[in-house]
Amino acid sequence: MKKKIGIAIAFTLIFVIAVAVIVMVCVKVNYKPEIINPTTITVLNSEKKSITLTEDNENLYNQLIDEFEKSFTRTYLSALFAGQTFNNSKVILIDGNKIENFEQYKITFNYSNNPQSLIVDGIEQPQQYSQIVFGVSEFDGYQQINIYFKHSIQTGQVDKYYSLTTYSSQKNFYDFLNSIEDYK
Repeated sequence: MKKKIGIAIAFTLIFVIAVAVIVMVCVKVNYKPEIINPTTITVLNSEKKSITLTEDNENLYNQLIDEFEKSFTRTYLSALFAGQTFNNSKVILIDGNKIENFEQYKITFNYSNNPQSLIVDGIEQPQQYSQIVFGVSEFDGYQQINIYFKHSIQTGQVDKYYSLTTYSSQKNFYDFLNSIEDYK
């Protein structure tokens, strides 16, 4: 009788663990900051050639937004093993001259004359921004990246930015940017 109870408990534990693993593989973690689609997107490559996209370039614009959004998503199981299940975003105000140099691609989301409210971890912040700047590299795997939100009100000679750190896997996004042939 004890043997049957032990076997039943063992099978129950195996079933619970299997279900938990399946759920962790299916559930996604998203590190993307809450932002709306920009008015224009400027992509600057390492050769200092650029392309500006608007919603008029519907296909390329939508593909870029889609690749951007996909770069922030991973399975919960993958995030758990990497120790990155939660994104404790911190917003820091910095001078524009402290923004890192982007070696491969620099992406700028512009919000023409329509400042946006900064939303961090689902909470709307009092800060407003008019532009987002970030880099894209060919690093394969998830890494910490900084996304810079340009302060919508400038008070001095140096632009101010809010720096937000999050996680992203940019290899596919990088490959997509490499495939664009319209740089000038």
